[in-house]
Amino acid sequence: HKKDKSNLTSFGFGDNNNFIKAISPPTSPEKAAKKGRGETSPLMYLDEFAFISFIQELYNSASPAFSKASENAEKQGMPFSRVISTTPAYLDHPSGAFCYQIIKGSYKFRLDLLDMDIKVVRDLIAGDYSGSNMMYIEYSYTELGRDEIWFKKQCAGLMHDMTAIKMELLLEWLNASQTGVFSEEQIDN
Repeated sequence: HKKDKSNLTSFGFGDNNNFIKAISPPTSPEKAAKKGRGETSPLMYLDEFAFISFIQELYNSASPAFSKASENAEKQGMPFSRVISTTPAYLDHPSGAFCYQIIKGSYKFRLDLLDMDIKVVRDLIAGDYSGSNMMYIEYSYTELGRDEIWFKKQCAGLMHDMTAIKMELLLEWLNASQTGVFSEEQIDN
């Protein structure tokens, strides 16, 4: 469309006034809070959430504007959601701990939800799991169509580093960091 606009951080669609905006990771808690404020989009996608510095400040400051934008979108019959995707991170890092807190407060996805009315699903999510008002979905490599041959090849690519394999392939959240005094095995013991 002739009114489309594009640059490094956003892309606008002139025919329907929609746009996509990318936000760079913040470098301080103050900058994170500032970036979050005023983000009045009813659709948010946060990629590799557990690895974004100062994500709790950004997330919290964006929540009120996201909530209002979502209410408006719902009234107009438009889509609204906040999607977070990430591989597991270290639980002793603030961003990893915050992400894990959200996961633990989320409703765990079940296949039978696909056959339920959306209002019933929303009530389930808001019920006992109102800590984050989100649904948690996790896919193992086998659920994504990968096999043991693929897994072994990935392990070799990770130099058989068990910490990396646990996080990147087995989706395990780890208690120890690379800079910690104790290894993951020592903490487990």
